Amino acid sequence: MAGDLILTSQKLILSTNYMLFLYGLFTVFMFSLLDRYMNEVSSMDFLYLGLFDAMVALPLFSFKYPNTSYGFLFLGLSIIPLLKLYQTYCNSKYFHFIKLVNRFAVVVTIAVFLLDNVSIFPVEHSDTFIYIILFIGLLLTTFLAANIYREKSITPIFSSANLILILSIVGGALSESIEIIILGILIFSIVATVALIDNFVKEYRNETLKYMREKLVYKDILTSMKNRQSFEKQLKEDDKNINDFNSYWAISIDLSDIKYVNNNFGYSHGDKLIQNLADSIEDTFEDIGNCFRIGGDEFIILIKNEPKEKVERYIELFQSVVSSYNKLHDIKMITSLGYDSYKFGYDKSIFDLVSRTDYMMCKNKRRFKTSWMPYANEELQE
Repeated sequence: MAGDLILTSQKLILSTNYMLFLYGLFTVFMFSLLDRYMNEVSSMDFLYLGLFDAMVALPLFSFKYPNTSYGFLFLGLSIIPLLKLYQTYCNSKYFHFIKLVNRFAVVVTIAVFLLDNVSIFPVEHSDTFIYIILFIGLLLTTFLAANIYREKSITPIFSSANLILILSIVGGALSESIEIIILGILIFSIVATVALIDNFVKEYRNETLKYMREKLVYKDILTSMKNRQSFEKQLKEDDKNINDFNSYWAISIDLSDIKYVNNNFGYSHGDKLIQNLADSIEDTFEDIGNCFRIGGDEFIILIKNEPKEKVERYIELFQSVVSSYNKLHDIKMITSLGYDSYKFGYDKSIFDLVSRTDYMMCKNKRRFKTSWMPYANEELQE
């Protein structure tokens, strides 16, 4: 009868242990997937949880040893990855103390285990001693690390997982049942995984929103081109490295009479005209330079390490694109353009180049009064 109970108990331990070990492997697999495909946020907590489960489960696959001190030994060593898991949620001011106590718990656990098993100094009820030391370490880890710094993303789900872990160790020790401890650790791991996923999703969403805000800061909403902030940032970076470039070109483009279009055809037509010009600029120059919308009707292209002949060829291509557009549309795209290269030894900075191309663009600017403007001829006659 007693033998049947022992056999049943061993089978229960083995089946629960298999589940814990497989769950540990599953958690490590989750870590590998998240780290590969969603590495904007650290997923190391999943790895620590998986290692904790595996270290608890591994020594219990064999029943060569009649006592459970080996299980407690590995459970004691499993404090190491568990401690790394809780480090995420703990203020460093308190974490140093927790780490010292847990190191002490691990060292004493190993010492008691060795003294008992090599029979140098047999310790009566060694499992109880190991449990006491281990429990001190786990108690400090769970309650201090998880709750002493609440404002740092600790969740009720994670707190519940901690409570399950402590109760299972207490219950297993009092009833001298390793089954309860293993089952409790399995439940703790499942609940902790839910908490880790919840925390990971929140951090990933925050990182994504942060990335999107940064993208919006440097992107023009109407045209999706890089905006003035992006342009000024680019200028400052390039100005520091100007001597690294063989050549540096700036092309300033202005859309004329946009105010007339807005007043006579509506702002929707004006916006559409700006968008069409932006598309024409990017379609033409994006292969050789960076395109920016720096004002309501002002655009600029920065080109590096290209010869004059190639830059002027692209400018001619752009002018032909504008000409083709005007043949197909009633509201014309009238542009003014100025361009020049950085004068090494003359210009003090890239900002001198930009000022010069802007001046050249303004000098070439024309106020066109053409037949496509309603009442243009009548206004001239008056």
